[in-house]
Amino acid sequence: MALIDSPPAAASDGIPQWSVVLGRADDMRAEVYVRLAGTALRERREHLRITGTLVGPQCERATTLPITVPLTAIPSVAAGCEPIARAILTEPSYWTPELPNLYRLQAQLMDGTSLLETCDCLVGLRRLGVRGRSFWLESRRFVLRGMAADGNHLEATALHEAGAAAVIVNPALDVCERADRSGVAIAAILPEFPTAGFDLASRLAHIAAWARHPSVVLAVIPRPFELESVQQLATQAQKMKGTMLLGLEVDGTAPPPRVLPKEIDFLAVCLPPATLPDAQWREHTHGIPLVARRPDVLHSAGHRSDCDQLQAALAAWGMAAGEQRLPWDWAGYCVG
Repeated sequence: MALIDSPPAAASDGIPQWSVVLGRADDMRAEVYVRLAGTALRERREHLRITGTLVGPQCERATTLPITVPLTAIPSVAAGCEPIARAILTEPSYWTPELPNLYRLQAQLMDGTSLLETCDCLVGLRRLGVRGRSFWLESRRFVLRGMAADGNHLEATALHEAGAAAVIVNPALDVCERADRSGVAIAAILPEFPTAGFDLASRLAHIAAWARHPSVVLAVIPRPFELESVQQLATQAQKMKGTMLLGLEVDGTAPPPRVLPKEIDFLAVCLPPATLPDAQWREHTHGIPLVARRPDVLHSAGHRSDCDQLQAALAAWGMAAGEQRLPWDWAGYCVG
């Protein structure tokens, strides 16, 4: 689930913030929940309700007859609860790189007959998750092949034609919006942690903002880091990341880390140029997806040869111990 064309989601708790959550969802029916959170709302009267509509789908790569579904306010179970509404879509159209379907959400927060807040944004419904050591999108294995891209300008057409994702350090929100519409998946890398001090709020702000975009499928915590800080970040991110997957960058030339926060969805295994993973990675006891990343390899968008070369090198590494193949598959290959 993701929002686009809307303000960043991790502002002060006192400022009302719209959020959208995909509930139960299958091929025939999807429940979409719209919530407005913020301490300022709890201090107001108890007659708040959300109204509005969800209209779509719209897609740059397909034409579908749009439908309009009303939002139905859900009564609060206790005084002071945040207002919430639900829309039920039949035969929903989900977001994928092949078919980047979006819905327009137009919502209003009402206090009786008084209009307090509005939201006009695009929503992407994305069914992304982890099964064993693989990513799954729309009930099929999703192998991410990513290439370095400009964080302020996206060559969407070239990336899409190459079947490649964009690997971007701290992508700008307008780049994410373009990727949402164009069907380009993004692996977003958080800014590096400062050497002194740890600003949890700013890292959560990045994750919350990216989680609004269906194109941002992965968010990566870079090295170096302190495990305690990662644990704090991963724990808090669970409340806001939706189906976006949160990963941790680790040194692939060293043995696998012994301890990981349970909230980490995958590992980005960093392999400098001309290096291969430490032999102990063949065992891979953590049982979560591994994405191989070769940094400092820069090509213009549309060239995927470095991804293919990395995949071939890792396949040969997997058989170097005399095995016909590894007992697990890499979940992705990224360069740059």
